[in-house]
Amino acid sequence: MRDENKKYWIIPSDPEFFNAIEELKKNKIVSWSSPLNGFKIGDIVYIYLAKPVQSIKIKTKIVKINDDKEFELELIGMLDTEKLNLNNLQKHGLKSAQPKQQIQNELLEYILKVEADKESLKMTIQPLNQILYGPPGTGKTYSTIKKAIEIIDGKIDNSEDRDELKKKFDSYIENGQIKFITFHQSYSYEEFIEGLKAESDENNNIKYEIKDGVFKDICESAKNIQIKSKRSYSFDNSSNIWKMSLGNSQLEKENYVFEYCIKNSVVLLGFGEYKDFSDCDDENSISKKLNIENGYPIKAIDIFKNKMQKGDLILISYGNLKLRAIARVVGKYKLIDDDSLDSFVQAREVEWLLIPNEPFYYDKILDKKFIQKTIYNIKDNVKIDELTNILSDKSKIESKNYVLIIDEINRGNISKIFGELITLIEPSKRIGAKDAITVELPYSKDKFGVPSNLYIIGTMNTADRSIALMDMALRRRFDFIEMMPDYSLLKDIVVDGIEIAKMLKAINERVDALYDRDHMIGHAYFIGVKNIDELSDVFRNRIVPLLCEYFYDDWEKIRAVLADDQKPQNQQFIKEKDIDFEKLFSGNLEDIAEKNLYEINNDAFNNPQSYIEIYPKSDTEENDEQINSNSRI
Repeated sequence: MRDENKKYWIIPSDPEFFNAIEELKKNKIVSWSSPLNGFKIGDIVYIYLAKPVQSIKIKTKIVKINDDKEFELELIGMLDTEKLNLNNLQKHGLKSAQPKQQIQNELLEYILKVEADKESLKMTIQPLNQILYGPPGTGKTYSTIKKAIEIIDGKIDNSEDRDELKKKFDSYIENGQIKFITFHQSYSYEEFIEGLKAESDENNNIKYEIKDGVFKDICESAKNIQIKSKRSYSFDNSSNIWKMSLGNSQLEKENYVFEYCIKNSVVLLGFGEYKDFSDCDDENSISKKLNIENGYPIKAIDIFKNKMQKGDLILISYGNLKLRAIARVVGKYKLIDDDSLDSFVQAREVEWLLIPNEPFYYDKILDKKFIQKTIYNIKDNVKIDELTNILSDKSKIESKNYVLIIDEINRGNISKIFGELITLIEPSKRIGAKDAITVELPYSKDKFGVPSNLYIIGTMNTADRSIALMDMALRRRFDFIEMMPDYSLLKDIVVDGIEIAKMLKAINERVDALYDRDHMIGHAYFIGVKNIDELSDVFRNRIVPLLCEYFYDDWEKIRAVLADDQKPQNQQFIKEKDIDFEKLFSGNLEDIAEKNLYEINNDAFNNPQSYIEIYPKSDTEENDEQINSNSRI
């Protein structure tokens, strides 16, 4: 549907010079250089791909204007249809695909019509951050399940029923691709990002460990692993696997050690006082050369020079919890003559098998975290199958999408929970984007960023809190998708002559008039209702209590919503009680103001006419009733 407040544009792009599809798939936002000439934030831009494609393939919107020539486009979706090729566009008014131009009149109507055909949208791109908001019972939870599966699978199979979708959803929960949490008033930064957790050892001594929160955990899982080596690797069971530190990864001044090793295909050890151990074949000879009787340096050098063999693997640690690279030993020990390396001059030649774009958590390939030793045998703790897979061609497949679902997102204190990290969830600030940001976390001192393959879906019940009262920092960074009652889903549900869709619509129109649209009643309460007993249960246990909550037990308004003030008493869900005040109270009643008292009429819940009388009759029904009335005269 056309938005009169926006302009629509076509921008040509040559895939040989810039692969717009791949960039937008990867980063969701790209910078574009072109004279603005009328562009405004919010305008829609269709990208026309030149030879050999010659078709509109991408729909975007302008989200930022940096200067008079550069702006940023955010992906809305990919258009996969022959109907938007050059030939068809020219038939509807396009004179030339060059240069950029505003789309108007017949051409715009044609593009919007094609776009409205869901078959043309072969791949819908979900917003990275979105909140589904609406009254209770509008299907927010079910829509969240569908969206999460669509994000991970890339599509949704509409033939799958609710149970199949839930089964698939649960499987993604189990493998960690989906995490589900609920915000509440006491939910904290420490639970969401990271915090200190007190634990006692076997001697009842208390110690504090840094524990990752759910958001940090799923961010780390979502970070892609990029293999730099072109060679596939299969593990040899006879080889050993060693853990090794290359300098102190937590000290920026020692990063040069790791960088040197990557650049020169070596690993370096910092023990040995610049001595050459080429002629030392055991710990005794190393001890004599160092002129010390014992100590860890002797053992470390012996492992590095003598026990580490060609073909062995080395896991390079990043602190105690993360792994920053994997190498295979390919050469003998040697001493490097380089004053710039300080004490890191003991070397082994290696082939780098894996260098991730970000250090990743140990549990991808290890049963236990690293310990604080410079070098030791870690083979017994390695998940061999996972290691083999990560070093094989299988690990080069497209990265997986991850989804964090935050139920009742409006109930949490957003500033308290996200802290300074709220900025990092913006598409343009995520890892890999042009303006990517990382921060140092307060407890672990880890560098932390949010990957672009992590999607956040929040749900919000507007009966609890209006969207207008949401935290402004959150509102700026999320797309808000309204979920209102959908009466079309109830049109085929008729119970004992009760048209459920008409009934619910009438109730909601009255709620809107007496309260507001945020407190309407959702269609989901009535999905699956098959008989009067089930309808009675829904009304008695869900609808009436909800209306009591909305109207603070103002029974007159509740009766008006249910049309009880227009029905015979036997059809009223809430009826007025007959109270004899003079009999109930003795003495002078002049100072006691009489008031109306009400009670639930249980018999009405099983009477179909009680529900039918809620909604107005159609003209045909009224005419039929009039005819029947006249025939009885």
